Amino acid sequence: MSPYVLFRRNRIPVSEVACINFGDSWSGIDGANILRAEAEKFADSLSSLLAGIVPETEKPVRSKIVQLRRDVHNGRHERVVSRASELRPYLGERIFGEIQDWVEASEGAYHREKEAREAFAREQEEARAAFTSLFGYEAIGKSIQLSGGQLYQSLLNYVEQGPGAFKPSKVRNFESTLVNYVYRASLKPSPFGWFTEVGAFPADLGQGNRADGEDEGTGSPVGPAAAATVADGDASVAKLNVFLMNWIVGALTGVPGGWGVGVFLLNPTVRVDGEQIEFSGTSNESFLQGRIHGEMVRIKRDRVVECLLELLSGGPRAAADVAGALADATGDEGYARRILTALMRVGLVFFRVDIDDQDAEYSRKFEELLREGGTPQLARLADEFSALREVEAGLPGATIPEREALLLSAQRSVSAIAEACGTTLPPEVMMRSPVYEDVPTRTRPRTWSPETVTGGLDALEGLWRFSSLLEQGQTKRLALYAFAVQSFGDREDIPFLDYFAAFARLPNQEQWALLAGRGGDLTDLFLEQRDAALREIRRKTVLEGDVLRLDPSELLAACASVEDLRDPASITFRLQFSSDGGTRSRRQPVVNGVFTGFGAFYSRFSDFVPGTNDDWSLRSSLRRHIGRTFPDQTDLHAVLGFNFNLHPPLTDRSVLYPGSVASGGSQEFLGLDGLRLRVDHESRSLLLWDPLQDRRVDLLPMNFLLPVNAPLLYQVLDALSPTVFSTWQPVNDMRNCGYFESLPESFHRLEVGDVVADRRTWTVPAEDVPGLEDLSRDSYEALLRFDEWRRARGLPRHAFVMCRTLDEFNTLTGRMTDMSKVWGELANLNRASVHKPMYVDFRNPYLVRSFARSATSRSGVFVSVTECLPAVEDYADDPDITATEEFFVELYRDRD
Repeated sequence: MSPYVLFRRNRIPVSEVACINFGDSWSGIDGANILRAEAEKFADSLSSLLAGIVPETEKPVRSKIVQLRRDVHNGRHERVVSRASELRPYLGERIFGEIQDWVEASEGAYHREKEAREAFAREQEEARAAFTSLFGYEAIGKSIQLSGGQLYQSLLNYVEQGPGAFKPSKVRNFESTLVNYVYRASLKPSPFGWFTEVGAFPADLGQGNRADGEDEGTGSPVGPAAAATVADGDASVAKLNVFLMNWIVGALTGVPGGWGVGVFLLNPTVRVDGEQIEFSGTSNESFLQGRIHGEMVRIKRDRVVECLLELLSGGPRAAADVAGALADATGDEGYARRILTALMRVGLVFFRVDIDDQDAEYSRKFEELLREGGTPQLARLADEFSALREVEAGLPGATIPEREALLLSAQRSVSAIAEACGTTLPPEVMMRSPVYEDVPTRTRPRTWSPETVTGGLDALEGLWRFSSLLEQGQTKRLALYAFAVQSFGDREDIPFLDYFAAFARLPNQEQWALLAGRGGDLTDLFLEQRDAALREIRRKTVLEGDVLRLDPSELLAACASVEDLRDPASITFRLQFSSDGGTRSRRQPVVNGVFTGFGAFYSRFSDFVPGTNDDWSLRSSLRRHIGRTFPDQTDLHAVLGFNFNLHPPLTDRSVLYPGSVASGGSQEFLGLDGLRLRVDHESRSLLLWDPLQDRRVDLLPMNFLLPVNAPLLYQVLDALSPTVFSTWQPVNDMRNCGYFESLPESFHRLEVGDVVADRRTWTVPAEDVPGLEDLSRDSYEALLRFDEWRRARGLPRHAFVMCRTLDEFNTLTGRMTDMSKVWGELANLNRASVHKPMYVDFRNPYLVRSFARSATSRSGVFVSVTECLPAVEDYADDPDITATEEFFVELYRDRD
């Protein structure tokens, strides 16, 4: 294990929602079902007994016995009591006694069901009150505020005014939204915001008891008036939205004096080719079509371009100086600025402010630049930006009402900035919140078990190899290697920009094919051997009871049969620990997924997440470990407008991405124009190399950007890195790691050694689930029918549920080879209900309603029901475990 572990812990204890269980209702319903089943047995027996005496009785009595038999069959209690008393002399004591038993069971079922209905109505109101009360908790209210001001205000109105003030359909919308947030904050560790607190600790931290003075529960009070126990007494850590700041910088060129605030940078991919230059950018045609995929752009090397190359070849220059030099060269200041704007649009030059993109003091320094601008317009911008910085500073310690005022202030400032710059507002999807927030904690984890992890290292190593076998990066590596051999012959040393230029000239479909790792003899052979390995893995997997079992050694042996399989030297596992509802004597690791190793996942947290001990920090531990274990590891200096890419320097070197600003400091920055690719035929890989130091460049972008819609240059750099983007579907991948033509089948839990690699999952077409439309409208009868159907299918009460179409499944699990089929559905794929599992207690009508609404939201949906592991009972059985925790455990192989 790497010497650090990160964990996320939900801020709403499970006990806060576990009590919303409709216990009285279902006790009554279950009791009524038992009595009804007994009554049915008595009824069957009575039907035979009464039929037997009919021929022996006189006609006037005979018809009454037939009617009695019919009344029993139809469940008419009062008639049966009356007729049985009248006919007792003809029935005999045995039949009369069974009639009394039937009446007792039947009437008991009727009364229990009536009590259940009354309890259900009462518990609905109690649950509604509990949910609305939880809205006032900081973990809920503050997170919803950041999800959108309009959403928060709508829910606040509902909570304050009550359901009577709204239409039933609106009430159901409000309640479903609030319920989903409540359970997300309790049972689903989320990466950002107030739902979850984030902590870090040394990997050898013992389980131990609580530290002195540490609170019970989650380690932080959770009530409405509570202040969280986090580092330095702050409630959270807030950072201004980087996209927002980039938008303001981009708008400066339209403000008087704005050019004087910024600098111009030259695109480092520029290559001079006679009378033309070539660079990675966006052609005018692509820009007008709104495409920024990336391509090689060629423009004439005229006097303006020549002037720019001369001015900017040495590094960033003040924008006003560049504009002035071009004005001198062209004789027209307005023309020079129009030319610069056009060249910014195609990506030859970038307008930025001279502040390192990763500078922790970026917002403060940017405000200072605005104040030094010297024009009334920039002074106004500085005032409005200062108001945004006040939001950044004030939000962490603010109460929910104070936060509302701050967020409204931020909206006004953004509108004022847009007006001052004469530009449109940023896209709403990028501006739901002006800040990003995290809640760090020093409180120790409750479920961490280092012995369990070290005891399962053989299984985790097998799963590491298995994830490498399935990782698309394997075939990407082979495809890019084959392209180098095909394009550059027997050359073993290629300038990186030559390679990228050749790649960028390919038609889009060929680029996509290579980046998807498709085509070519090497990839075909790899896929053929991988399929054979998967067949062997399936053959070695044994079903024992309800569990699929696989020995780690068998998994390793099967993976070893694939000649060109190359493991990354580090990987991160997302783990939870379960006692399976108290059925196990010790905790068992459960794998939620895998990520890139090499400290990448930890990087963004390392600047603000404290350690559980004062003498240990995540940042210093990361730097020491990377420097000692992977000395050639090199970061990519690129924020690209996303807060999750912000992190302090953790490696000695960093590759400077086009348009990024770096100010030196402790890192050495490498330009793309100076890097080369070495063709390693032994590993069939391309290795980045720094020829000046004759040293490897083990590029590892320490950020969270998925390369799906990133510019082409980023996608190629990512493909040359050991990044891992696994959707973690072990059993489905064992069956078919390609495109699914039909719905994936249900499967049993998979355990590799003592590690749960995949939870048991049931797959059902939504159209086969009874009464979904009625369930979405709170039908009591539909809920009872659904519960009967669920139990008959063997589905668990507590589960995590996904509702997706087959195309959505194939796309989100990386199986869709033709992305053109789903371009129109990208917005839908972004919805949380499509790509994030929702917790459902199938006996909680509010959660069932949310599930039903998701399942009926579009046609062709199928439902995946996955066992809840750790089980809800784990939290009830162990008083020390009160909140859901998830751990990020990094493994590595040292260079020896």
